Amino acid sequence: MHRPATVWFRPLAGLWQQMRSVLEAGTHPRQTKDLYLLGGMTSVVLAHGCHVVGSRDQGLVLARTAETLASAIGHPELQAWALGTRALIIDSLEQKSPIDARPLDLVEQALALAGRSSGTALVRLRTYQARFAAHAGAVEVARQAQARAMQVRDAVGAGGSDLDAVGGILHFEPAKQSALDAGIHILCRAPRLAERAATAAITAYENGPEHERSRGDLAIAQLDLATAQAACGRVDAAVDSVRPVLALDEADLIAPLVPSLRRLAAQLGHPRLRGRCAVELRDEIAEHSGVRALPAGTIPV
Repeated sequence: MHRPATVWFRPLAGLWQQMRSVLEAGTHPRQTKDLYLLGGMTSVVLAHGCHVVGSRDQGLVLARTAETLASAIGHPELQAWALGTRALIIDSLEQKSPIDARPLDLVEQALALAGRSSGTALVRLRTYQARFAAHAGAVEVARQAQARAMQVRDAVGAGGSDLDAVGGILHFEPAKQSALDAGIHILCRAPRLAERAATAAITAYENGPEHERSRGDLAIAQLDLATAQAACGRVDAAVDSVRPVLALDEADLIAPLVPSLRRLAAQLGHPRLRGRCAVELRDEIAEHSGVRALPAGTIPV
């Protein structure tokens, strides 16, 4: 989480290739379940990596692979996690295929699979449900899903599941929930709530352990904070909030930053924000709209 995807992705993809070779060659029955579990977790993490670097078609293949492996060993939580990942990737596609399932439908299936899971996967799925509903303009559905996510968070407490024990991307920490909530509030046109959630996420990431700090989610929270501040007419504050993002290295300019960059640029283009500061910031954002992607065909699926 605290390292760029471009650093860890290829080594993990190499491990996945080795696991695929073993699976295809056949294993002893006593080893099969463990190997399927490890393969499922690895492929779902790689699917997230594809989402981060913009290789979304390959991410969908890996997410489906994780679903298949999890289903084969009867691990509904991992299957639900992979299904939620597939929904996330489809939701992020600018041009969706007619054959793609609706993200909201997929997350409903994932919630049914997760059932009464003791882990944070259920919190993640409810938060995704809120995000997808907000994207679809269903504000009330989004609000209800956010409320249910908080209820599940309170129920999980300090506990968790075997996926939470692995940690990293397979654990949905409160800081990430706050970061996603900020974006949901932006989509629901609630800038003050967005500012509060983004501030909570930034504070948690900056004051928490380094190994739990998601660089990408921190940057997205900073962008959403700036967007909320601009929506409230505080352009100077927005400039200060977005500075750390505009100073990022190329490797940290991940694909999921683009929607937040665009939202901020659109907000700065509002007629009541025509000052020089807003114009200059929009121009600067335009120079930082590129993302670092792995070359096509380099990700083994």
